[in-house]
Amino acid sequence: DGRYQASVGIGSARIDARIVRELSVAVDHLMVLTSMKRRAAESEFDEPGARLRDAVLGALEEHGVTMEALGLSFKVQISKRYWVATLLHTPMVRDLDEFVKALRLLAPYQGDVGRKGRDLIARLGPEAMDDEWRS
Repeated sequence: DGRYQASVGIGSARIDARIVRELSVAVDHLMVLTSMKRRAAESEFDEPGARLRDAVLGALEEHGVTMEALGLSFKVQISKRYWVATLLHTPMVRDLDEFVKALRLLAPYQGDVGRKGRDLIARLGPEAMDDEWRS
């Protein structure tokens, strides 16, 4: 009587499939999500929204499934834990276009993926950080 859900993180994106009762179905969903991640990594698009859209649609076509069949939902996550002690994220949405729009709007605030706040302070210095904050 378990509940299983496939999920994948791709940069600042999180993609979830619907919750299911059978592990084999969740594994099938995970195969599609993993294909999305691979396609995004290999994408020729530089812009994150285009890269994710192409990866999602390509993986769905490759596996012969639909977003509705997988019950896909999307959100944007931005790690600013050093500054606000939490992960910032958008609400989950089921509409790919709405998700891509949010991804594009929030991209300038993502910063250097993998860089921690203390790394930025060490690299830029407190004065430069203050100047950047005020600009």
